[in-house]
Amino acid sequence: MKTNKTNLFEIFLIVLVIINLLCFSIFLRILQGLLTVPVSNISCVPNLTPNVTKKPMPTPRPPINYIESEVKSVNLTDRFGILELSCETGNLRMIVDVSQAISILNALNNVTSLRPNTHDLVSNIINSTSLQVVYVTIDKLVNNTYYGTVYLIDNSNFLKIDSRPSDAIAIALRTESKIYINRELCRPPVHL
Repeated sequence: MKTNKTNLFEIFLIVLVIINLLCFSIFLRILQGLLTVPVSNISCVPNLTPNVTKKPMPTPRPPINYIESEVKSVNLTDRFGILELSCETGNLRMIVDVSQAISILNALNNVTSLRPNTHDLVSNIINSTSLQVVYVTIDKLVNNTYYGTVYLIDNSNFLKIDSRPSDAIAIALRTESKIYINRELCRPPVHL
C-alpha cells in the first residue's frame, strides 16, 4: 500500500517539476523577446534600413459597450477584500484576495513596499520596455468569477492579455491606465 502511495507521490512531483520547467521556459522566451536589441541599434553594424519616419499608432479605443470606471473603495476583512468600482447605475462590488486588495490599496495611496510585489514587478517590467498599458477591462462574470483583460501596445503591436480583474486593476493603477467595465455588469441593484 505504501509503495502505491509513494509511486503516486513521486509521479505527482515529477509532473509538478515538468510543469514548472515549462512555465519557466515560457517566461524566459517572453523575457528574451522583450529584451532583444535590434541589430540596427548596435553601433558597429551600419544601418541598412531606409530612413522612414514611423507614425505613432493611434491609441486603441475600448469596446463600445464598456464604460470608464474607477476604484471607489477597498475594504478588508480577515479572509477577503471587497473592491468597489464606479458604474453608471451604482457601484460594482467584487470579492478579491486579501493580498490583491492590499496591493490595490497601496497603489491608490502611493505606498511602496521595501521589496516589489508581483504587481510592482509587472509594472516595472512594462515601464522598462517599450510596452505600454493602454487600458484594462472587466469583461464578464461566469460562475461567480469575474474575467478581465489587460490591453498593451508595443510599438505597432496591440496585445490583449487575459487577467484576473484585481490584477488588471492593480497594474492599471500603477501605470496610470484607464479601467473600463462591460455595461452588462452594471445592472441596477436588486432591492429585496
